[in-house]
Amino acid sequence: MITYFGQTDMGETLFAIYRKRPADGITYQEHWNPSTSSWDTTTSLMRLLTGGDCTLTEIREEDAMKAFPVAFPA
Repeated sequence: MITYFGQTDMGETLFAIYRKRPADGITYQEHWNPSTSSWDTTTSLMRLLTGGDCTLTEIREEDAMKAFPVAFPA
């Protein structure tokens, strides 16, 4: 199951999305990179989660798709 996280500007607008994606017995942490239009592997997600960053929250896939539709090709 893929889990999505959104980073907001004080709870208003999503400006970044992350996901935890299991594959081949490993959980990948990825960040959507609008510059390259690709999901890039990152360690930032774990740092944000363990650091208690108040701008990061778990979001539904639908919310991630609405904010960054290009990240979810049909």
